[in-house]
Amino acid sequence: MNFPKFIKVVATESERCSITYSEDGPVASGVDIKLIDLLAQALNFQYTVHVPTDGGGYGAPNKKMVPGTPYSTLEKTFATTLPKHVSKNLVFLLPFQLELWIAILILFAIVPNTLRQILFQRLEETRFHFSCKKTSEKQTEQTSYRIFHGSWLLVKMVLCFSYTAVILSFLTVQPMQKGVKNIHELANAVENENFEFYAVKGSVTVDNMISSESEDLRKIGLANKRYGWKE
Repeated sequence: MNFPKFIKVVATESERCSITYSEDGPVASGVDIKLIDLLAQALNFQYTVHVPTDGGGYGAPNKKMVPGTPYSTLEKTFATTLPKHVSKNLVFLLPFQLELWIAILILFAIVPNTLRQILFQRLEETRFHFSCKKTSEKQTEQTSYRIFHGSWLLVKMVLCFSYTAVILSFLTVQPMQKGVKNIHELANAVENENFEFYAVKGSVTVDNMISSESEDLRKIGLANKRYGWKE
């Protein structure tokens, strides 16, 4: 395959390329242009420099303004809004996780009722135990009841102290809502429309993400194309 004798180059304003305008049109200069000059001399081709009218440069190949694709791109970085503070009414539920709250509600619904039934049953007993065997059984029942009741009181005390210790820290520094911490969480948030991903109009960022090997990047790129989020 022979190298083409003439190519078109798109130049955008950057640290390595400066664009100035004259009566004859835009003029590009800088390190990138010097690199193109060296390549033109070595490969024996001519070129013309074009400045995109939409302010971007990476969309020019897709619009058939020039052939090819950018030889280098900047590293992609995602920026999201700062998460909001949690509602003050919800702060009181934060010390324990949902599973623990469910377990606590079940305990408070079952254990007091069980203790009440045992107590009523003991009060309704009118028989006297005369034999040693029956007296031993009676003492065993009393011991079991005391252990059960004492364990319940201990559990309540531990829960109260734990909740009080944790809630003070939450009230001192109001927690913030959970935000995205990595690309996987961002992809799921964008796919569920909890976040919107905006790309520069005319760039190939979205197309590159759709063709990426990363499933998360493909999700973000497809969501952008589906909903048409453009700056």
